Order: sequence, then structure tokens, then C-alpha cells
Amino acid sequence: MKNDIIHEGMTNEYLIHGLSSLILGGLLGFIHPALFLLILPISIGLFCVSTGIEIDKQGLKMRKYKSIFGLRTGRWVNLKTWKKITLQLSIEHSTGGATTLVGVMPSVGKVRSYDLTLIGENGNKKQFTSFTKYSKALNTVKVLLKIPSVETVNSVEERMKFQRKNRRR
Repeated sequence: MKNDIIHEGMTNEYLIHGLSSLILGGLLGFIHPALFLLILPISIGLFCVSTGIEIDKQGLKMRKYKSIFGLRTGRWVNLKTWKKITLQLSIEHSTGGATTLVGVMPSVGKVRSYDLTLIGENGNKKQFTSFTKYSKALNTVKVLLKIPSVETVNSVEERMKFQRKNRRR
């Protein structure tokens, strides 16, 4: 069975590495042109690194991957060892780490993120990933909801429904 893939796109995470290797390859090309031809594909690959989430519904595991030329790498997380998966809205403060909001939407100057958190039997939590776009987070949750043995909660959607219901008219 085919795994579900939520592609986040190119990240520019290795942009400096790609640019540095391209410059190095150009300089080494003066010594021998074959060195430039050897380093050029590596540089292009570093420019084209993309990320995403891969979910194996049959094997009950998922991973955040990095992909170069279609080859995905990343550590698999076994979903059988976790009791629940939640999607929560949080904000990044300029002075510190993420803080989960309670009934307040983020204000200007703060970065909104959507955190996918794994919760264990004894209440221990592990943040799996953070999304900057709600559409990518929602796509991931939709795939996870199709797995009957994994309890998945979308706290963001629940809060949006509550806010729509209690909105002043």
C-alpha cells in the first residue's frame, strides 16, 4: 500500500550550503574542470531540498522527511507507542519558545504555528513538528483521522468552531 505524503515544499534550509559548494566548485574548476562537474549536481541538490510528512497507515508510523532528488530520509515514529495525537495553535515569542494559546488569537509581531504533538500513555508529550501553514497541518490531520487505531484531535478546528459560535453579530 502506498504511503500518504504531505509535501511542504522547498525550504531553502541548505541555501547557504548549496551556494558555498557552488562557489567552491567554481574555484576548483580552475584547477580541473571535472571537479566543477562533480560538485555541480551536489550544489543543485542542496538548492532543491524539500520537506514534508510521510504517513504509513498500514505500518502505523510516520516521519518528517527531507527530500533531495525524490529520495526521502527521516526518522520513523511508531504510532503504536503513542496514545493520542493533537494539533494545537501556538505562537513563538521573540524572547523565548512556543507558548500554547488559551482563548486568545496571536497578535501582530508574533509568529503563529500549528504544532503536531504526540501524547503517551503516562501523559508525556513530544512535539513531532510545527507547521506555519494551517492547510498543511489540516492535510496531515485528515490522513491521521483515517487511521482508526490512532486517536487524533484537532484543537485548532474545535477552537475555530467555538469562536464562530460565540462571535458577536
